[in-house]
Amino acid sequence: MRRAVSTVTVVLLLVLLTGCNGEGGPIEVPDVVGLNETEAVRALEAAGLTAEAAVAAGAVESHGTVVEQDPEPGSHVEVGSVVTLSIAREGL
Repeated sequence: MRRAVSTVTVVLLLVLLTGCNGEGGPIEVPDVVGLNETEAVRALEAAGLTAEAAVAAGAVESHGTVVEQDPEPGSHVEVGSVVTLSIAREGL
């Protein structure tokens, strides 16, 4: 339960910090590197963006962790834009 509350809190903070203006204009891409895939997708969706996952070959981070994102955090994109997440996978 505490983890769910923490995740919701992170998502809400990211929405507030990204300046989601409700007008459909450019929004700032939140930094989701270091989050697990589920948390990152939730944060991006809350900001009005779409997540697409890709496997990060040779990543040393924990399985399921976002190791890179494109576009970069802080970039400004249109609502609904795709953010590609490179996800660490074991055994690759």
